[in-house]
Amino acid sequence: MSEKYTDIAEFKQIGLSLSGEPVYCFKAGKGPLKALLISKPQDPVGTFILNYLYSELLSNKKLIEDEGYTWYIIQNCSSNTDHNFPLNYKNIKYKDDPDIRALMNIIDQTRIDLIITLQNTNSKGLNYYITDSCPELCTELYKLVRKYNLPLEKSMLPFLQTLYKKTFYKCYSSRNLYDYYEDFPFTGKKHTITGECIEIYTKLRWDSFGMRIVYPRLILKELMAAITGSILYGADYVREIYRKNLQNLENLKIENLPSKVTLCHFKGRSCVGCCMDCKEDKNLLKHYVEENTKTFKEYFGKRTLISYAEIEDYIFKREGQDRTYSKDFFRNNCSLAGYVDEDKTIIGCLIHPERLKGTEIRESLWMLICDPHEKCYRDLLWEDLPEEAMEEYKLKTKGMDWVDYSRHVYTLIPELYVKYKLKNDIRNHPYFKRLTSLYLNTACKIKENLHLMDEFYTLEEIIEYSGELLEQNFNKFGQLFLEKCLKDIEKKYKINLLLMEMPEESLKKGHLLINGHINYMVFLPAQRKKTEKTILISTSYDNPETHFGNNYPETAKTLAFMIKLLEELINIKDKSVNYIFTFLGADNDDIAPLMGSFYFMEKLKEGLLTDSETIFHKDIICHLYLRELLKGKYYGKIICHTPVFLEKGTPLEEYIEEKLYNDVDNPDKTVLSSITIGNYLVNHIGQGKILELTGNKSKTKAIISGIKELSNFKEKEIENLMLNIAGDTPLKGILTDHTKEKIRFFEVPESTEDLKNSLVKKGILTKDAEEIKPFHINTSDEFTSQLSLILTEAGFDIEEERVGRKIGIYPGVRLKIPTVCIEGLEGKEKTEIKEVLFREKIVEFLKWLEERDT
Repeated sequence: MSEKYTDIAEFKQIGLSLSGEPVYCFKAGKGPLKALLISKPQDPVGTFILNYLYSELLSNKKLIEDEGYTWYIIQNCSSNTDHNFPLNYKNIKYKDDPDIRALMNIIDQTRIDLIITLQNTNSKGLNYYITDSCPELCTELYKLVRKYNLPLEKSMLPFLQTLYKKTFYKCYSSRNLYDYYEDFPFTGKKHTITGECIEIYTKLRWDSFGMRIVYPRLILKELMAAITGSILYGADYVREIYRKNLQNLENLKIENLPSKVTLCHFKGRSCVGCCMDCKEDKNLLKHYVEENTKTFKEYFGKRTLISYAEIEDYIFKREGQDRTYSKDFFRNNCSLAGYVDEDKTIIGCLIHPERLKGTEIRESLWMLICDPHEKCYRDLLWEDLPEEAMEEYKLKTKGMDWVDYSRHVYTLIPELYVKYKLKNDIRNHPYFKRLTSLYLNTACKIKENLHLMDEFYTLEEIIEYSGELLEQNFNKFGQLFLEKCLKDIEKKYKINLLLMEMPEESLKKGHLLINGHINYMVFLPAQRKKTEKTILISTSYDNPETHFGNNYPETAKTLAFMIKLLEELINIKDKSVNYIFTFLGADNDDIAPLMGSFYFMEKLKEGLLTDSETIFHKDIICHLYLRELLKGKYYGKIICHTPVFLEKGTPLEEYIEEKLYNDVDNPDKTVLSSITIGNYLVNHIGQGKILELTGNKSKTKAIISGIKELSNFKEKEIENLMLNIAGDTPLKGILTDHTKEKIRFFEVPESTEDLKNSLVKKGILTKDAEEIKPFHINTSDEFTSQLSLILTEAGFDIEEERVGRKIGIYPGVRLKIPTVCIEGLEGKEKTEIKEVLFREKIVEFLKWLEERDT
């Protein structure tokens, strides 16, 4: 057909499938709007519909001209387009399938406006997933389905946003699905998500309109007519939306793309604070940026159209070949930061949309720490500064090079904001200095925090707080109010408060700082007689997403409860043991959790010096940890805890840990083998790239099989494997270099033993009598059962047993401290929160512990 209509049609191979078969694309028309239609294998309905569209488009030139589209149609696409496209989110790692590369190249090179995927499933009716809210289109589609008397089927996913009639849904991201499966950690389903769905990927790349049509496996002419009509209705809708913008779309110029920020490039100055760790040596940074610029230019030249697959290959090569810099250095200093002027004075992103004709490719690059759609939080302050402050800023930064300018932006803008916009001068306060630290790039709510600090210093000097007032202030002021509250109690009751400030180095996560830098400890001595025996009561107070304010309602409830419990125990005068109350910071960060708990337990192990005693971990009778209390009458008891990384894990090690302890009662020991390393390496080495390099299906299959069967991953073994497959040819060197780049990038160990020893060192495996094995740590069954009994008899429901993951009890149970941990749970029905009764029962449990000990 394409040979017959050469003036308007083209049929060509765009890549290879995972099985080595050609992937073909049919192109028809020359309109300014670009539409991509995709059907999957073994789908007779999709095949018929796309064949019908071929013939209609080619036999009716007027239809093509009237529609205003260039159509790209891919039949029998063997790839799973649901969750396989690049995505930078949590533990999702994109796998380089060859047919996905082919689809990405079509999307990236043609600036797709409309994408429609056809999905044949076991469903009993139709449903639609659409990227945009479009009530008019949904209404027409609904009428169309009803016209042919076809059933509609509701989706089973509870998080979906309904657009119309409960069967038209907002197209969801794989982020949503991953989070949903993460709430059910024993399903293992999140491991099947390796990337984004094609509709969301295309939406992010080009702001395209996407629609996924899901339909049953029925060969009915009514069904085919309805789906064909849906495609044309979608095309009509997009054409009308874009008709007014076509001229602008075709005439888009780089200079017309506005920058989202002001301070990034400001009157001959440039800031790179979001992209690099500016506390590194200035000369080292300048040399690194010069290398980035040169390497990028050599690789891409002056090209302004770069696909995702190409930029991924480039990053692997840049960071996988260069051994001058450590992996941590690359993590904290982007290899795509470079000079954008001939004089090498202005720095910027080498793949910024302004240099790629509007293409935003950074969003999905999981190997970069980049959030291109976020506005610089210093810019948010700049917008509100008066002219006088702006002039002062210009004067103070005049003549600075990009390194010094980047360093000054972080502190100078907040200082000017305080000076000109706030009531109180808080610039000399230690919390202000921490908030504006160069490291703290994630303080996206800096304006809100500055105003909170300003408001906080106008609070009345009061000590008596009601429970409700405590909650309100904890939720609003977070750590600021906690410190004030504890200092007020220290002053009122003349007790010993210790502010255990953690060293900055222990709180670094790249060039960011983890929130909650102080552990607060209150010591209450025994009164009957002097003793080392101690009960430890603790909780965490930090919120990983904000710094001081917006603590979190359930954390605020727990902190308020702890304060009231502390006051009650202070007023009990016949305590037979000591009590330590700890409020732990830096515990809730996703990437580096439990920093506060680990630090506190290390100090306890060394010996905590109080006014009267030195307390060691062996002196702790029981550690009671309270978490997200007072949601109602429902509570869960933590009966065991899975291991937590003591040092940062590599991507492979994080994958092993998650798979290993997916079922804590039956750890999957099979993942601790060279087969796992080989499979992981194959999944991330880029099968698509290997097929692209070899152009040969059998050689690609041999390389994949060979890597999986390797007993170790030393460079010599990789070279021998490629020599056996490719012979002593240039291809052997290319394949060897590519594989070694990926091994270095993913920090793959040379052998299984190296992997196991590293996991022992990082706390994920244990070594017992020379045997390396998985483990999880149990809390105290006796103490947990007693507290459960006390609470249950009082009407609280505490039957559910739960596995602890990244909870502050972990460092203590590792030291074999008897531990009890309970957490509040949401109930199905609303229940009365009996705070006073709950506190009474906790005190009853503490008295039981004292009596049991004596």
